[in-house]
Amino acid sequence: MKIKKNKIVYGVILSMLIFAYSCSDNNAKYIPGDAFAVAVIDGKELLKEYKPEMLENNEEFLKIQEEYNIEFDKSMELFDKIINDPEKSGILLKNKIFAFANFVENKMTIGLIVPVDKELFEKNLILIGEDIGFPVLMLFRTKNKIKHFKPNTHSIIAYNDDVMILLHTSPAVNSFELAEHCLNLPKNESVIKNKDFADFLKNCKDINLWVSSDVFNYFDDKKEEISQLTEYTGIDISNNYGHFYLDLSKKEIVCTQKIRFNKSVQKTDIKTLLDNSEKIIALFKNININIKDPEAAKYETVKPRKPRIIISSDSDKESIDEDIEELLNSIEKDIETQKKDSVPSNNNDSI
Repeated sequence: MKIKKNKIVYGVILSMLIFAYSCSDNNAKYIPGDAFAVAVIDGKELLKEYKPEMLENNEEFLKIQEEYNIEFDKSMELFDKIINDPEKSGILLKNKIFAFANFVENKMTIGLIVPVDKELFEKNLILIGEDIGFPVLMLFRTKNKIKHFKPNTHSIIAYNDDVMILLHTSPAVNSFELAEHCLNLPKNESVIKNKDFADFLKNCKDINLWVSSDVFNYFDDKKEEISQLTEYTGIDISNNYGHFYLDLSKKEIVCTQKIRFNKSVQKTDIKTLLDNSEKIIALFKNININIKDPEAAKYETVKPRKPRIIISSDSDKESIDEDIEELLNSIEKDIETQKKDSVPSNNNDSI
């Protein structure tokens, strides 16, 4: 039996829409301990603001619905149910959405973790597959009791009996091993072991973000520069945290933020900064950020020259040249002024 290409594409897109439409909650225990950013969204609270009319009155959505309603009536009927009740997708909205980012061994990973009703989710995929004449569920392979699908070499969707995880890595790695590691993460390797994160989690509102400066510990190719910066400033750039909360439950949006600095930052010696100001500025001038491939960021230290930021890709060649020389010169002038102002005057006033 021949299967039309557009039917296969439609099946994959519709399946992903069902998933993405109702992104939900999972437990933070699946987030690696080296994550430097974690976003938490209370899907239950946001669902209160959701109205089916938001899609039903959308012109683009109506066009798609009209185009496929006749040929794929069962799939569209399912999609209509999901519009009115997102949990009909098999992706649950009972708790919270967790997203995270980490940077280890010069590899960036972005992840999303959600709870799933495996039986209902697969039942929906089977229904869509039967409707379009292509077994959509077969796209998910099974290994070590984990079903997974790789849309490309950088991404993976994987799930077990309880949760689903989406990962995107740059550059590409063995994404299944990474997903399997997260889904079987020992508690002592999870971000929940971090006391500051635990404090953040207790105070979460509707939309929340936790960030950590510990990411600098994983810049292997920048250890020398980071060590020099610590030497010149007396500041440990790791172990600093930020908490950001948005509360949408009231008539107005309430934003709360909390920044916690380590003791070295709290006890910053201004005199040390002024004395080493030239070294600090020179250090920043010598660092050039050159991102030739967004999929594999490369950072290089070059001879002192005008700093530039270059971003380009094979699909969309783009070059952004940012001139920060003026800013650095301005900082130098400000520091010189502060040095002069800090020198005690030798003039003695007399009556």
